[in-house]
Amino acid sequence: MEQYWRRYVLLYSDHLGHLGSNRLPGVKPAVDNLTTLVTSLSSASIPIQSFMLDDGWLDTRPYIDSSDGTEYPENAGWNAALWDFSASSTLGTSLAGVVSLVKKHLPTVRDVGVWMTLEGYWKGVHPDSPLARKYEFKGYALDRAYMPGIDNHPGNVTYLPTGHGTWYLPSPAYAFAFWHDWFTYLAGQGITWVKVDNQASLSFLAGTEGAEAHTAMWEGMT
Repeated sequence: MEQYWRRYVLLYSDHLGHLGSNRLPGVKPAVDNLTTLVTSLSSASIPIQSFMLDDGWLDTRPYIDSSDGTEYPENAGWNAALWDFSASSTLGTSLAGVVSLVKKHLPTVRDVGVWMTLEGYWKGVHPDSPLARKYEFKGYALDRAYMPGIDNHPGNVTYLPTGHGTWYLPSPAYAFAFWHDWFTYLAGQGITWVKVDNQASLSFLAGTEGAEAHTAMWEGMT
């Protein structure tokens, strides 16, 4: 199973959790490799009670930021934006199907969670997506100068070739509805917790409008 995941077993205050973390380049979670994973964990008789589906489950589309127009071949998965709340077709099943699969093989699991970012995905939400229309998305300017001390290089998820860029996020008035609808969908699929990644990158949002969008995305989620 090592060709699919590097495994981390996390010790919580009262139980063990399994975080399928550090997805390998070009390999996404799918029914086949998830089945292999949970079967392996089951055979080891580890009483895991929390399980997380990491990066790769989301429905995304390639997104080249028109403000810099640069490809990111070293990190192709980072060069994408969220398209919809639902799971990618590459998963081979719904999130409810993943929850069922995990709990069938690992009956000690109480909670199944998913990974996401505070922007929706690494490059925010795709400006042509249905989400962008529904929640009145707009483009917000990014400026790398707002995060000094972190190298701006292609191997970094925070890489902006020109030091500037654009993310599409819901207008502040729609931030709460965006998160409410997404979390409601996830709860209906049996997801009971989330890991929200890349939060610090919202510091790139420039100007007063950027600060307002940043605050709205955080407060809307919490």
